[in-house]
Amino acid sequence: MRDHFENTWTKTKSFINVDSEGIKNLEYEMKNARAVEIATQTGDYEEIINQLKDGGLWEEQLIRVREKFNSSIDTDNFPTKQKAVWEMLTVLYLYDQGTAEHCIETYKLLRKRIEKIATGNLFLAEILRKENHEMERVYFASLTHDIGKVCIPPFIINNKLTREEWDDLLLEMSRNNELDQITKERLAMADGVDYDKDEFLEKLKESGLRSKDIVPVKKGLSDEEKSELEEKWKLSSELPLMKIIDKHADFSREIHQQKGFNKTGELVGQHHNKKEKDVKLILPEGIQKPSSDLGNIIQIADIEQALKSKRPYHKAFSDIEIIKGLKREIGNSDIGKAIEYFWLKDKLDHFLKENNPKSLDSLSEFDKQSLLDINKYLKELRTGDSGKAIENWINTHIRN
Repeated sequence: MRDHFENTWTKTKSFINVDSEGIKNLEYEMKNARAVEIATQTGDYEEIINQLKDGGLWEEQLIRVREKFNSSIDTDNFPTKQKAVWEMLTVLYLYDQGTAEHCIETYKLLRKRIEKIATGNLFLAEILRKENHEMERVYFASLTHDIGKVCIPPFIINNKLTREEWDDLLLEMSRNNELDQITKERLAMADGVDYDKDEFLEKLKESGLRSKDIVPVKKGLSDEEKSELEEKWKLSSELPLMKIIDKHADFSREIHQQKGFNKTGELVGQHHNKKEKDVKLILPEGIQKPSSDLGNIIQIADIEQALKSKRPYHKAFSDIEIIKGLKREIGNSDIGKAIEYFWLKDKLDHFLKENNPKSLDSLSEFDKQSLLDINKYLKELRTGDSGKAIENWINTHIRN
């Protein structure tokens, strides 16, 4: 009888322990879900933190995010900003895990690249230190450059429409004569010509534009999403998808400046600078003229990491596709020729070094031609006006 009682009690205790553990896990998941709800539905950085604190969720979420990413971040890079690092990463992770992970990978990529890209007899990081740039500021900006996305609804950031679906919407606009004259000119479309789909997409490709740069986002949203975008988030549904997403750079600047990080704010505000007439590079107060290079470096690291990663709207690119994509995206941006040249050359050299002649021979003819085109482009960069710009950069940053 005693043995039976002890066995029954052991089983009962086991059941109670499992049930108690299950309840704890359920409570933990419910708290996490509530924290995510706050981060994704509030739209204001400080208000997110305030609501998390008021709900007794903030400290636990800080610990959770720090434990998850502590091994990915070298805290020695942030002697004065560790508190801000974990605060921003926690808010961003609750808002969208993929965006937080992208920022961390961008920081790691930037740190690795500037420590290894050779420019003359110096590495890029050595040049920045030589010119008294605070490396903490560079790393902090790269790690938190997308914090402004918390001010944009997740259904915009993670829009599920494919490139083909956006192309179809743009084609429909063209056939309905909804394109303005400026867009027609950028697409080199002749008046009165009815282009078939293949011809239209070729025009789009040649222009360097994407359909989501042109189509009003309302055409890709449900009525409920359109209403929420305008009424709750105060963003116009008449804007193209990418115009709305690119606003996060300005929001990032504002958040940094609200926290007192004015110079870092200017850097994160530059990380989506496009090659447009109305874009002017804003140099952080107190930083020397070469500070534009800091914005360039963060922007190009952001581009490369995005190309390497699988996104809702594209697959992860191959090494050759990344090099080609970097060239294309840099061409549409305000990145200086010297940074472009050294970064692309390093990427190409690394690819060729990592692949033996036999594996290179096995590449498709298209990929082989792509490598030849990139190599030719790099040679062209060292000639003419761009060559002079690169030489001036070398003289300014290395030889002096």
